Amino acid sequence: MMLYPSCRRNTVVPPAAAPANFARSASGTDIVFTWDAVANAATYRLQNSLNGTSGWASLASGIVGLTYTLVDGTIDPPAYYRVRAENAGGNGPWSSSIQYP
Repeated sequence: MMLYPSCRRNTVVPPAAAPANFARSASGTDIVFTWDAVANAATYRLQNSLNGTSGWASLASGIVGLTYTLVDGTIDPPAYYRVRAENAGGNGPWSSSIQYP
């Protein structure tokens, strides 16, 4: 009889929380987005939508860090933005959306 050592799977737990304190500021024509760190996050994804309820599109993914600058972010009409944490185990919930301008 052959005995095998216990096999363990390394399970990556998806981020459980949405990024808090999601905010934006303007610097000339650039829009700077910031948010708080989320436990177990590897990267972040930023989306935008014209109405804030549907038609969400990825603006940036694989963001490492807690800030993203949209260069020459002149928006007309106004748009809504949201961010979430991601890792190999899955995706966390979306933050509350914010509108700009």
